[in-house]
Amino acid sequence: MSSSRRLPFLTIERAARLLKSELITSEELCLYCHSLAVLGEEKWHLNAFTKITERNFLLEQARKSDIRRMDSPNTMSPLEGIPVTIKANLAVSTEPLTAASRILGSANQTSPPVGYNASVVDTLLHQHGAVLVGITNMDEFGMGSLGTNVSASDITKTTITRNPR
Repeated sequence: MSSSRRLPFLTIERAARLLKSELITSEELCLYCHSLAVLGEEKWHLNAFTKITERNFLLEQARKSDIRRMDSPNTMSPLEGIPVTIKANLAVSTEPLTAASRILGSANQTSPPVGYNASVVDTLLHQHGAVLVGITNMDEFGMGSLGTNVSASDITKTTITRNPR
């Protein structure tokens, strides 16, 4: 992808313009973001995600977005095909609702999916066509602001979420 060197500096607005002008596809953009998420967790140990969307499922959603964009380019939401993450305290129907707490279950355990979406998640993913890259970590039950009270992560990892900046 020729524009991959500039992707880390994209705003949502700029990414939407690139998608609309067909200079990049949602599949390329989502694959790039997914690769960064995996790299951040596996190499840099950022502990930023409780769950990263499975690559093939993510690409399937991105391809569907690209098809919708080709079929009706003038009626697309600005968020169509844009990769997003959702905090662990918001309900995503296909994932357990953990609020980053071990007591509610973590992504490493076999907690059942919550079965419904929070209104904002439904709006982002279904009404506006954003593509879910993963569920991001947070302080347990949102009781903190620095990412130092993280307990839902794998116990072999650090319990502090690192900001790469």
